[in-house]
Amino acid sequence: FYGEYGENTDKMDSDAFLAGVTDSELQQFGIGVVQEVDAAAMSVWLAYRHYEADITQGGLDLDTEDLDLVKAGALINF
Repeated sequence: FYGEYGENTDKMDSDAFLAGVTDSELQQFGIGVVQEVDAAAMSVWLAYRHYEADITQGGLDLDTEDLDLVKAGALINF
């Protein structure tokens, strides 16, 4: 099992995304589980991550929706 948390402040490049961005903040947190299968040299995982963003453009706060992701995967080592 694992947990994660991250916060990015003013990392948005206004030239690449939205012109006039003066302030940005992104918070994320998540949980997950990884199972190792030794007989198959394989890892299987399931994870959940939640994102929240606050963006100010030209003095106005943009209305952003929160984003929830669920992902699953497997890795087989050769």
